[in-house]
Amino acid sequence: MSLDVQRSATVRRSTTVHRSGTRKGPNPAVNATASKKQKGYEVVQQGIKELCPLDKANVVPDLDIVFVPGLGANPEDSWKSSKTDFNWTTHTDGLRRDFPKARLLLYMYDSAWTGQLKVKQFMGNIAMGLLVGLRSKREKCQRRPIVFIGHSMGGLVVAKAITLADSRRDLFPIMFEATTACIFFGTPFGGAPVASVAAMYAHFAEKVDVAFSSKLLELMKPGDEELRQLTHDFMRLAGKISPKIELFCFWEEHPTDFSKMAGLPSLFGLTRSLIPKQYAEFVSRDSATLPGVEELGLACNHRDLVKFDGPKDDRWTQMVRDPVKRIIHGAQLAVRNRLNSVRDIDRAMISGIMDALDGAQVQKKRKALSQSFSPSSWIPQEAEYLEWLGSSGEPNEAQASHTVDCLYVRGPEGRGKTNATMAALDGIEKLMRDNEENDSGQGPILLVYFFCDTTAEYSTAEDVLKSAIRQLINQQETLAPYAKIFTKKKGKDDASRSQQAQITVENMWQSIQDMLADEFIGSRVYFVINNLHALPAESDSTIKLMKFIAGELEGIRSTDSKRVATRWFITSRESHNIDNVLKTDRVRVIDLEDSRYENQVQLELRKHAKKMISAIGQQKQYNKALAYFASSLVGKRAQNTQWIDITCIQLGELSDTESDLGVRRILENMPQDLKTLLDHSWRQIFQLNEAHVEKIREMLRALVLTYEDPTESELGLLAGLSSGDQERGELRKLIEQCKPLLFLKRTGKPDSVVCFVNIIVKTHLWENAKELLGLSKEEIKWQHGVLALRCFSHIKDALDFPMPDPVPEETETAELPETTEGEDAGEDDATEHEDEEAGAIDDTEEEVDNDEEYSESEETYEEDGEEEEGEADPEVEMVKDKALAYTVKHWLHHASKATLEIAEDLSLEDDFWNPDSTIRRRWMIEYARMTSTFDDFDYKTLNGLHVAASIGFRQLVAALIRNGHEAEIKERDSLVNTPV
Repeated sequence: MSLDVQRSATVRRSTTVHRSGTRKGPNPAVNATASKKQKGYEVVQQGIKELCPLDKANVVPDLDIVFVPGLGANPEDSWKSSKTDFNWTTHTDGLRRDFPKARLLLYMYDSAWTGQLKVKQFMGNIAMGLLVGLRSKREKCQRRPIVFIGHSMGGLVVAKAITLADSRRDLFPIMFEATTACIFFGTPFGGAPVASVAAMYAHFAEKVDVAFSSKLLELMKPGDEELRQLTHDFMRLAGKISPKIELFCFWEEHPTDFSKMAGLPSLFGLTRSLIPKQYAEFVSRDSATLPGVEELGLACNHRDLVKFDGPKDDRWTQMVRDPVKRIIHGAQLAVRNRLNSVRDIDRAMISGIMDALDGAQVQKKRKALSQSFSPSSWIPQEAEYLEWLGSSGEPNEAQASHTVDCLYVRGPEGRGKTNATMAALDGIEKLMRDNEENDSGQGPILLVYFFCDTTAEYSTAEDVLKSAIRQLINQQETLAPYAKIFTKKKGKDDASRSQQAQITVENMWQSIQDMLADEFIGSRVYFVINNLHALPAESDSTIKLMKFIAGELEGIRSTDSKRVATRWFITSRESHNIDNVLKTDRVRVIDLEDSRYENQVQLELRKHAKKMISAIGQQKQYNKALAYFASSLVGKRAQNTQWIDITCIQLGELSDTESDLGVRRILENMPQDLKTLLDHSWRQIFQLNEAHVEKIREMLRALVLTYEDPTESELGLLAGLSSGDQERGELRKLIEQCKPLLFLKRTGKPDSVVCFVNIIVKTHLWENAKELLGLSKEEIKWQHGVLALRCFSHIKDALDFPMPDPVPEETETAELPETTEGEDAGEDDATEHEDEEAGAIDDTEEEVDNDEEYSESEETYEEDGEEEEGEADPEVEMVKDKALAYTVKHWLHHASKATLEIAEDLSLEDDFWNPDSTIRRRWMIEYARMTSTFDDFDYKTLNGLHVAASIGFRQLVAALIRNGHEAEIKERDSLVNTPV
């Protein structure tokens, strides 16, 4: 059906078609005045008119009430009393009194079939015009509830429009779901007998240009098949959706003079007393009501069904007002419940998606950061921020034209980027609450945020996107089907496993794009990414993510009206790859190094200093004078929050008996530059422990290169210390000597985790490894090789044990009673000890992963390990926790960062790389349990080349091929993949 029905608010037609109502010319002398008042088609209006516009600055509409007049009626006068001019659609004591936040709309259309303004018209065209007009009016508030009020044939227009809204969801998204109620006044669902007579009259009158033969009159004939089908379809749709569309029918009790109503001289030239009853009742009760729908008769004729003499008219106050109020109330809740139930929500599917995309716990991360970073007080006041947030309920045209917008907060470490992020999150959440409370019909506002850093599950592009998908589904469960491709299907059938999409940047980005195009997602989605620079710039996944973000910000999809608007908030250090991505017109920049913001940034640093010194003061019982001095000095000298934090940590290490003068002297001598402060701290540690300085340096060489925080046992092995009690005690002393820059994280398990006090401390030590640890770039490669071979030797020793001989069933049964209680207890103790060690290892996964290339494949493993259904490998329990977790996960990562010759050396380890290697099989069992690298593969079908290639160790792949494994190039795994 053509959509040319959509026109401007006023349709102007040529006046040349205007003809007088009679064949006899008028007397100019008598009708001179009358002719001046005659009006032609230029006065006819078409479209949706807003009655009594609301004050949009103070009132956000929560409901649209649409009035649809009847056949040939004056759209505005149809609802106005002929006695008092009271119009209940516009008067302050009419419907506006009960629904002050409702937007009252009037649909105006041509339908006259007699007189000067007669037109040929069709029901489908009128209904389509109603939908097109509403679509234009509701472009930014598609979820706002709609209540239709139709008089006479206007009710049929409403019914037709609802059927079209259901069948043409592509053109009118959510229009059908947003319709909550329809109120009908004298609508001829069963036809009107007088319409047959009128149609016959129009047929003959058309020949003399007095009327047009009207399809609308044909439609309203009793027994018309098209009318019957329309009524049937409408009733089916009204009850089909849940909650159902509320309906109410009013019908007339008094007879109607149709000849006056239609502007005809008379009906057959008969007096009213001689007109048959079926023609006097323009719309009978049977025709004006629907089966099972609440109804009420009004003591008036057909025309006066929607006319009341005033706000105290009994027909209005007692008969109409209360039913209308009852039906309209609850419209918002009905739409909300309806949109949530439109699509079936598969809880099992959602659970599977969450498991497959398990990763960062952003809410927990935010709570932890909030202890150290308070929301910025000045960022929310900046014009750039206010313009970006766009908190107005009704976006103007300029805002509407931007489907993507971005605010970029750039600055060095410790200048307030995370504080700005905290403020932005608070501002967006307030906006979300206001939007929900006002229920403007624009749909919910969604928020996705992520805190990038170098720790596991927060350090890769995959981590960002996995969290984004999870957050979107948590807020709108109807979006889950767009991510079902990531669910894990357990089973033996390799074909079913191969259908699962890989968790890649490309696949996850496409999933998010599909969600953003969903018609039910809401009105706006905010993406907040903190410290984007923490993602490894050279990683392929980071490069892809940056490319996708660049395309988003360039507005590639901005012309897609069906796609929800997105806004981005990004913080980062100054970085070439990020600055290139964000160089578009859509990006607003707040540079924290800009002199314009110097005072605001310094004020934030002083607040942070006061907060930190206050905490230290309570711990150390500083008096007010000392607390004031320390807070003022630190706040004035601070260049970033890290300097404040490290300074306060050093103050915390001082003796409780330290005098005020001692504290003051230390503060006055404290280096003002962060690098100088940390250099001074490390050198002071080395000077105070000259006897053990080499062991301390070797421990730090290992710790600074780790991909995650190791346990004490793991660090001892990496540092080359034996695992005996004496050496463990020595390691503990070395860690204590490095306080406050190192600390032991208690996990409640026997083995604690060794951590840097702040990620900036590890970063500084890495960047200054040459001066502090004697590690040049080449020596760093050697150190990686040392760590790799220490891990590899440990794995070979731990996993190279013989399989126990199978115990004959009879012998086993016979020996059971022989087992002593002491032996049972010993076995229980051993098992319990293993479980505790496993738990301790599990807890280490919460911390640091400073690798920039391989951290993307690492995830916290579950302690109990997951096995595919139907598989029972006897070695799984045998090898569990035999080797230290860090060595299992990262020995190949370290090897890949070492010098080239290590690949050649490792390739000659035949007892590990041979196809039937027991050690490699056992290592892969543990590696698969602890990481997600092989989640979508059957690791039992992977050969040595598969393993080296999956880790990305190209030099090892080449060395294995050179040293006798070339035949493995053509071998395929369970998914029919070759190694290269």
